[in-house]
Amino acid sequence: GADLASHIIGTVWALNFSHAMTDSVLEAARTALSHVAFPLDARAGGLLTSLQPARPSPGLALEPFVALDTSDRLVLFKPPGWEVDYGIE
Repeated sequence: GADLASHIIGTVWALNFSHAMTDSVLEAARTALSHVAFPLDARAGGLLTSLQPARPSPGLALEPFVALDTSDRLVLFKPPGWEVDYGIE
């Protein structure tokens, strides 16, 4: 289950990155992921349904922030157009 989901996501990313993604492939990936996700979510025992994602105050989402922090994963919000800049030119 988890391996298949990872392969599907990787394929979708690669096709999108190479500008080869089609609507039919994207819909097939969504369908496949929904079938794979159901048993994975059931095994999580409802952990994720009880979590409330963090939200910044209105107008303050100009920089990335931690949207969800669990014991085994971290979700970051990245505003559109935001990039890492180390000052190297």
